Amino acid sequence: MIIIPIKEKQLEGKEVINYRIIRQNRKTASIRVEEDLTVSVRIPYFMKEKELHTFIEQHEAWILRTIEQKKDKKLQRDWLTTGKILYLGDYKKVKIQYSSREKIEIQDEWLILTTKEGQSEERLRLQMKEFFREKAKELLPEFTKYYAQLLGVNVNRITIREQKTRWGSCSSRGNIAYNLHLIGAPEACIHYVVLHEVMHLRFFNHSLSFWKGIEEIMPDYKQRMNDLKLFGQNFSI
Repeated sequence: MIIIPIKEKQLEGKEVINYRIIRQNRKTASIRVEEDLTVSVRIPYFMKEKELHTFIEQHEAWILRTIEQKKDKKLQRDWLTTGKILYLGDYKKVKIQYSSREKIEIQDEWLILTTKEGQSEERLRLQMKEFFREKAKELLPEFTKYYAQLLGVNVNRITIREQKTRWGSCSSRGNIAYNLHLIGAPEACIHYVVLHEVMHLRFFNHSLSFWKGIEEIMPDYKQRMNDLKLFGQNFSI
């Protein structure tokens, strides 16, 4: 697979589209608009540059329409726009207040973000992400320790990351990484992700034995998986 860095292309005088070309061992070309609104174009190794440009131009209307749809969807779940954010599966109303000291705290149905007056939108978003990161550092190691002891396995290191496509990952060295966005999900879903990653320390695959091990501990894991998919469509920091 060959990935060409992101380029820009202006479609017939309209907005500039950021896209990247991924050459793969495949027979046909495909286009996908990512969550960050970049356009991934997967093409066969043998496709020529002229054919590539023609392919993109043929899909101009779909690309622009899909980008607008994703923009609208992003706004509908953006906490600065809606004034609410998911925290452990429940919507919290966001209240922004001003002080010399920055902090975020939960009070009943409210998430109160205290910041310095005149702060930029970028700073407010960063503050919220750091809040979720700290909560992730509190909860996820605790849940991980519980399932590691239950399965009799050892976890080497736990890290919290902001990932686009994964809720968690586990390496053969016993290192587990979790997505900080997990803290927005219901606790039942968080427990599923943690168990899933810890189970990889016993079965480093997705074999029948792996899923059987999950089911023995968590009989309703399929429902939790489905709930997590639905949650992911509504959450944004």
